[in-house]
Amino acid sequence: MDKKDYTVKAYCFGDNARIYACDSTALCEEARKLHGTWPTSTAALGRSLTVIAMMSLMYKMGEHLTVKIDGGGPIGQMIIEASYGTVKGSIHNPEVFLQYNDGHLAVGMGVGTDGDIVVTIYFYCSPANWRNR
Repeated sequence: MDKKDYTVKAYCFGDNARIYACDSTALCEEARKLHGTWPTSTAALGRSLTVIAMMSLMYKMGEHLTVKIDGGGPIGQMIIEASYGTVKGSIHNPEVFLQYNDGHLAVGMGVGTDGDIVVTIYFYCSPANWRNR
């Protein structure tokens, strides 16, 4: 049986607080296979895909989110696009494997800390709908 990813959304305090939690194991595994990523690159891309997919659930259908992450590390630039939970991404250098002395993946060192994160949100409006706006 294929494992399915899922997201749980909760609203509390009269809809003043939102809680999002998800299991994205299958998403990360599919990205690893498609991009041929090594462990640190897999973790960085998987975490980015997951959080941006969750962010896209905060917007309405038809609104799109594009995020460019370039921290200056050996992984290079990652570009992720999402629309209401559907997500795709790319990574510049999929062959990065860095570890700390304790054996944990050094994702922060792979992505880097001296760079930019650019978030773009846009709404596709067909020419037929322009008149109605």
